[in-house]
Amino acid sequence: MKNIIFDLGNVLINYDFELFFERLGYKRGERSLAESHHLIAPLECGNMEIEDFISGMRKVYKSSLNREAFTDAWCDVFWENNSLIEAALKLTEHFRVMILSNNDELHFPYIWEKFSSLHFFQDSDIMISSRLRYIKPDIRIYHTAADLHDFEWKDSLFVDDKLENIEIARDLGAKGIWHVQDEKTLTELLKITEIK
Repeated sequence: MKNIIFDLGNVLINYDFELFFERLGYKRGERSLAESHHLIAPLECGNMEIEDFISGMRKVYKSSLNREAFTDAWCDVFWENNSLIEAALKLTEHFRVMILSNNDELHFPYIWEKFSSLHFFQDSDIMISSRLRYIKPDIRIYHTAADLHDFEWKDSLFVDDKLENIEIARDLGAKGIWHVQDEKTLTELLKITEIK
């Protein structure tokens, strides 16, 4: 095995979009991202302009926030998962360590600027859906990522919080860890990589 590939959201970086809705003035559980999937998916595929996204989102959620305040609300929902980031850093001593994430050009730059703990990742090892033009679990993102970033799935271990995303990687020959709980994931990483 040569490569360890991590998802970003809810793996290396946790999030809670209820914080976004609270900034818009809603109570927890009152609104859902499912209401704006038709906007989020194109943005994550790099097929929508940021201005169109923000305009559409403000309409969906009836927000009077200006562009800057709305962008802050949309982005300020993340915090580091220190235990997994530390594990990923340690793995760089023995493996090529990469990121494959469904992410957009609002969230990813914000995350990268805010969390310097991620800066051990090389630019060539960061694979973001808005740049690859597909989102997981579309198999095309897996093929595109491998082609553009010069690796093979059969030489890889993939860590993701969604089982459907893991299953596609396994179909392509990768090993997979379905991340549900930090301690369990760390234990599986140690077992598979044999790194102490």
